[in-house]
Amino acid sequence: MKRQLSNVFFLLVLTIMATTAAAALEVEITPIKDNVLPLESGTYEVIFTNDILETEVVNIRADATDWIITPQSVSVPVNGSTKTIELIITPRSGVGLSNYRIPLVFEGKRSGDVIEKSVFLSISLDLLAKGYPPNLKLNVTAMHRVDPREPYEVAVFIRNNNLREYKDLKINIMSDLFSEEVITPLQPLSTFRKKLSFSLDPEQAPGEHDLEVVITLPEEGNVIAKDVSTFEVIGYATLVYDREVRDRGLLKSAEVITLSNDGNKDLTKTITYEVTIWEDLFLKASTKGDVVRDEERKLAWGVTLAPQETQEIVLTRNYVPLAVIIIVLILAVIAYFRLRSPIIVIKEAQVSAADKQGTNEMKVRVFIKNRSRREVTKLKIIDRVPHIAEFMSHTHLGTLQPAKVTRSERKGTIVRWEIDTLEPYEERIISFKVRSKLKIIGKMSLPETKVKYEDMGSRERITMSGPMHIMRRR
Repeated sequence: MKRQLSNVFFLLVLTIMATTAAAALEVEITPIKDNVLPLESGTYEVIFTNDILETEVVNIRADATDWIITPQSVSVPVNGSTKTIELIITPRSGVGLSNYRIPLVFEGKRSGDVIEKSVFLSISLDLLAKGYPPNLKLNVTAMHRVDPREPYEVAVFIRNNNLREYKDLKINIMSDLFSEEVITPLQPLSTFRKKLSFSLDPEQAPGEHDLEVVITLPEEGNVIAKDVSTFEVIGYATLVYDREVRDRGLLKSAEVITLSNDGNKDLTKTITYEVTIWEDLFLKASTKGDVVRDEERKLAWGVTLAPQETQEIVLTRNYVPLAVIIIVLILAVIAYFRLRSPIIVIKEAQVSAADKQGTNEMKVRVFIKNRSRREVTKLKIIDRVPHIAEFMSHTHLGTLQPAKVTRSERKGTIVRWEIDTLEPYEERIISFKVRSKLKIIGKMSLPETKVKYEDMGSRERITMSGPMHIMRRR
């Protein structure tokens, strides 16, 4: 049994070692151009596969000293990812015409894998019989991300790798947002560089776009070299805020808040406006805002604007209702003072004779005052004494005597006093006694005193004193 367990353990160890020993880096090479003229470079497509869980850096070198390798280092993404490059092998000076087997070494910096491959390169003059075929190296450098408000720059580099001369080399830089054509001569073994700048629409929506650079020969019409890449137009949103007072009047004005999205993507923003409680009473907004408080009291609006959209919030201040209320109050005060009775009549009574059985005599005084700034004429003071009592004239000095005393079986005794004129703010006192025919116990009521007079010299008006209730004190 122990022996079987040992065998199983041994097999597991061998399996783990075999798995560990398996190469984490794979390299596949396909020739693109392996038959060249002197001074030309051979090109090969190299596909790397990385099976480790981190980015692998692969160093490339030729196991010889007669060749220049480009590039010499490549980064390959993680875990089963692949990376394809174009490997350029250029002979150094002194390499003659022949067929060459070039050993290459690919070394993984992280995994430690070392892979050896060989490629073949033929350097001969056989191609001269057919004329120099086009051999151009195209390199395009362009911005990967661009703000549409800024220029988009593209740099084109072309290298002529053989002895052929191009009189009219056509270069087309194309995108769905712009295009340009450049025609240039290119001397043998020379280079061409050009930097182009394109203006984009500032309102261009964000998104990805293709950039294509194509080199053709006009006389042949065939494509010599081509480069395709993508670039991104980034989104931006800028809020333009403006306040303007319009239709300013004495009691009414309108303030307009203008909001604009000067961008190429949607904008969501909260707009605030400081306002006091008093202002808020007379403020009306075309779009209802919420009241928020931090250090100040504010109205807040949540605004969403599409690209290049403009929205207005109209704030109307209307003090007309306040002015109307003030005017009404002023008119009411004026009307009160104009229409109120200029005569004040106050009637009071005092018990002057009483015993344990009840009250039998009272002293009554009527105060009459002109509280206005104008004269009041033809005053008639009319008072009434109930049937159970009789009127007794008061003859003290300064007391106004009745002009007429009338006794009626139905109304009792009616007493009338007359005053020709009552000057502004003048006061008069009418005093008389009332004697009850029976003893009065408890409360006794006296009728109100009526004053008739002429106001402003023509209209007759009446002022009443109001009824009186006299409670005998025990």
